Amino acid sequence: MQALFENQRGHSVELDMPLSEFLATRLMQRRARAALCTPGELVVGYLPGGYDTLDSEELSLALAEACETATEFTITRVKLNRADVRFAQRRLEGLHSPEAA
Repeated sequence: MQALFENQRGHSVELDMPLSEFLATRLMQRRARAALCTPGELVVGYLPGGYDTLDSEELSLALAEACETATEFTITRVKLNRADVRFAQRRLEGLHSPEAA
């Protein structure tokens, strides 16, 4: 996953890491703890219903929006590679968060 994150104060950080590692970051762990769920459940809670039927480009856009909402950062220039999309399709499938969405 490659993305540019910008917070409300205008500070930005460019990330280049697998989606699985992004979900394991301190930021995502803290946000998930606050929502009483796992990072995967947090992100999935912001995905549209039936996300498992989206093609890789649509899933990439949906994941970008879900990550932005889950982190409260503005995320631009998101690019997910095939491994990220496969991870999302395999590992996030079936997860849901009762608090999100």
